[in-house]
Amino acid sequence: MRIIVPAAPGGTADISARLLAPYLQQHFGQTCVVENRSGAGGTIGTAEFLRTAPDGHTMLLGNIGPQAIAHSLFRNLPYRPDSLLPVCGTVRGPNMPVVHPSVPANTLPELVAHLKKNPGKLSYGSPGMG
Repeated sequence: MRIIVPAAPGGTADISARLLAPYLQQHFGQTCVVENRSGAGGTIGTAEFLRTAPDGHTMLLGNIGPQAIAHSLFRNLPYRPDSLLPVCGTVRGPNMPVVHPSVPANTLPELVAHLKKNPGKLSYGSPGMG
């Protein structure tokens, strides 16, 4: 069996796949290999998965980036949302905006109002595109 991870080693998707692989090996009695195919915001690995024969032995352990958000960021993706069929979730983690204490915002609406009043004056960090 093969689990394609469209991300670099060491991240949440990779760790999830490496925790899942031994369970699948034991359950199905065959080798399960994790293969990282990172790049282009996860779309390279996702496209690689979709090029493989649908034999039931290749899985994609993706995330919201290449499987959902990418459709609003990239015009020429080699796949559509309906090309993928979700089977199960492996990790759930919240995302939340945080600001420096000097920013006068305690709620998301206050932050949006502050950003609108101060265009281009604040910088931000992000875990990736999207």
